Amino acid sequence: MVYDREGKPENTLDLGDASEDVQTTPGGKIWVSYFDEGVYRSGIGQGQGVVCFDSLGRPIFKYFDFAEQHQLPFIDDCYAMNVVSEDEVWLSYYSAFPLVSIRAFELQQVWKEFGCMKDAFGIFQGAVVFPKCYTRVHEEGAQLLRRTLSETPQTELIEAIDDSGRTIVGPFTAAARGPHFYLWTESALYEMVST
Repeated sequence: MVYDREGKPENTLDLGDASEDVQTTPGGKIWVSYFDEGVYRSGIGQGQGVVCFDSLGRPIFKYFDFAEQHQLPFIDDCYAMNVVSEDEVWLSYYSAFPLVSIRAFELQQVWKEFGCMKDAFGIFQGAVVFPKCYTRVHEEGAQLLRRTLSETPQTELIEAIDDSGRTIVGPFTAAARGPHFYLWTESALYEMVST
């Protein structure tokens, strides 16, 4: 559903089935990532894993052709996506977990075996921050990892703490856009800042 500035329904768009994440840009691009059921069934996401639509819902970028052109692994299931700006998107997905940076629909950089990042990742000063993959939601602390964006990525476990220095306790959910990384729990919403 597309809403106008007053919040009234204006239009509907069919962006396919089994979407994992939907992120938009101020200029009207709609980036949609798909999990395995969207990739391996019928619909616009079939075989693609990620599609960018214009504001009218027309596909303007499909990942399969892009991956084939750049000899990248194809997407079986897009685990996390970060639409950084109008022209920049980063992807983390299963087949063997590459991290792919795209700017203006051109490949910027790829780390072919970067590792699993599920749900969300923030991009901070030459590194990404993300929840530990497959962390059980009832675990006590919000277990986050920081991995450098170098040729041989280095990983460290970091502890998420609140303003008073206390560990943020789960269960939690994560979301990110560019360098903005958020954790929300049953009682609060936190924005992570780089120190």
